[in-house]
Amino acid sequence: MKKIAVAIDFSTESELAARQALEVARHVGAELVLVHAELQLELPPVGPEPEAQVRAALDTVRSRVAAEIARGREKLGELRERLSGQGPVVSQVLAEGVAHEALCSAVREIGADLLVVGTHGRTGLRWFFLGSVAERVVRHSPVDVLVARRDEAGRGGFQNVLVATDFSPASVRALDRALELVAPDGFVDIVYCHSMWPVALWGEGTATYSVEVDVALEQELRRQGLELMASRRRPGGPELDFQLLREPAALAIVHLLEGRRFDLAVLGSHGRTGLRRALLGSVAEAGGRRAPGSVSTARGGAT
Repeated sequence: MKKIAVAIDFSTESELAARQALEVARHVGAELVLVHAELQLELPPVGPEPEAQVRAALDTVRSRVAAEIARGREKLGELRERLSGQGPVVSQVLAEGVAHEALCSAVREIGADLLVVGTHGRTGLRWFFLGSVAERVVRHSPVDVLVARRDEAGRGGFQNVLVATDFSPASVRALDRALELVAPDGFVDIVYCHSMWPVALWGEGTATYSVEVDVALEQELRRQGLELMASRRRPGGPELDFQLLREPAALAIVHLLEGRRFDLAVLGSHGRTGLRRALLGSVAEAGGRRAPGSVSTARGGAT
């Protein structure tokens, strides 16, 4: 990663996201870009010579919006000053538009590799109602998204990281992203989740199934998991582990995140169907809502 963007609305949650983004940028050696969005001003159509009362009302709205934008620019500059001098280069960008659309456009224009968002914010002109905006960003962002929680997490890299895999390119990319974000002495738990084997042996139009097939498939999936883990293991790097879980993916991820103290969960946003089951968008979204720690969604295939 060379450039990390973080969404700023000056709420407590977005400043927490900024601090975590700063730690991530310091860990990977990236530039940090603070992105603050303002709603576009859309005034009702009026004639070329509106009545004095209408003209005065429109002028008042324009002046208030201009003042709000100026305050936002000033506060963004103050935050940039507070975060500067701690390692990463820190810059700032003002974007106009609807929340998730403005953010997605901004990260595309600045060439960011990762977008960091908080989980709640404020409404109104300083918008960012992040309960829903964060989910829209996860769905539509052209780059990976990190939903930041826990102020202390990410310092020197995340210590305990969960990665859900189905061996699809997106989930392999999720593992690669996790290995970028984890601390050198950290731990990465790689899990493959299933509730039942999607297997049918077709003969003469009839589906058949056997325990032997179940055992063989589990051995094959375990082999793939161990091979994936071995391909990413590095001397002096974080500890890796792989396990199979007999539980639906969304439930298994939520149960793991609620039962153990993971600093970060990294999930692929798309997968594949069939034997190597898809990690559906709902899995990433469920994890994003329920996880006590930070959640990152990875897009695209492995690097």
